[in-house]
Amino acid sequence: KLAKTGFEALLHPLRTATKTVAGGRSAVRLLAPSGDALSPLFTERGPERRLGIHQVGLDQLHDAAARHGCTINHLLIAGVMDGVADYHHRRGTRPMALRVLVPVSIRRSGDSGGGNQWAPVRFRLPTNIDDPIERMLTIREITGRSRKEPALGFSHSLAGAIQILPSSATAGVVGQMMRGVDLTVTNVPGLSEARYLAGAHVERFYPFAPTGGAAFNVALMSHEGTACIGIMSDTTAVEQPDELHEAIIAGIDGVLEEAETRPPVKAVVPAEVDHTPERLTSLDTSFLRVETPETPMHIGGVFVLDGEPLRDEHGELRVHDIRRHISARLSSAPRFRRRLAEVPLGQGRPVWIEDPDFDIAHHVKFATAAAPG
Repeated sequence: KLAKTGFEALLHPLRTATKTVAGGRSAVRLLAPSGDALSPLFTERGPERRLGIHQVGLDQLHDAAARHGCTINHLLIAGVMDGVADYHHRRGTRPMALRVLVPVSIRRSGDSGGGNQWAPVRFRLPTNIDDPIERMLTIREITGRSRKEPALGFSHSLAGAIQILPSSATAGVVGQMMRGVDLTVTNVPGLSEARYLAGAHVERFYPFAPTGGAAFNVALMSHEGTACIGIMSDTTAVEQPDELHEAIIAGIDGVLEEAETRPPVKAVVPAEVDHTPERLTSLDTSFLRVETPETPMHIGGVFVLDGEPLRDEHGELRVHDIRRHISARLSSAPRFRRRLAEVPLGQGRPVWIEDPDFDIAHHVKFATAAAPG
């Protein structure tokens, strides 16, 4: 690998130098001291902790975020920031931004299962965005930029370099990185299948991650379709931890509700998606022309599903949830949101265009089959 790197440097000296400089600057950003905390309330630190819990449906959280081109992490952080901003506002203060730390996994295939394998990535996230969807999209943009830091690609090497320092120096570097962090948010996958302890079903698993110098840490762990959220607050940093926990829970639920009910913002379509109208192929055009009321060209299929999970506690079909679930995944199959348009004067094959009046209810419909169906 070293020989390959050296050979590339000989062939492309300018490109190699540019990468080296960019990587060095990125490493400085990754390891640089944070400075003072940005919150005027979360200034002190102490040994006592207060715990809180919350839970929401994992699919519900995923689908709501996906409707706006976001992830569970984006929605979670947006909800936490909403709660923290509200907590500050009640005390007559509103910092323009807070410093948030998010652990980013750097575990590679082949790494042993034990030991931590993550890099701490810090952001300055604004607190003055009142609209929950706009806040979520802003967080997506900011965290997306940070995840592209070149230094994350050689975090293992950086960690190794830090570890060979004397323990006091290592503690100093890590301590300065964590110093001034207002809050930490983390999200890790948990158990997806049922587990038992001496025959007792493990129903929930709430994570409590260390504050690590922050005022509090909000951790989410998935568990059998539930997003289990644990909040650990430093009671010296947070004067009223229970009030903060309630504000964070209300913030998460509020962003979730808005994300579920608000129509997707068109601007969140990924930039790499090509919006050039896609012309129908010659074969598809021939099928279209052949179709008549007497000669339908439909393709159909039948899935047989377990009906019990699709019904609510009253036995009614969860129509809204089914449509929401399907709608949230249409970004992976954009054709389903498009319709055909004829070209002017019929001079050419029809094209696929975005349907401006798309409504999932027009496509996901329900009917009762006659007995014995």
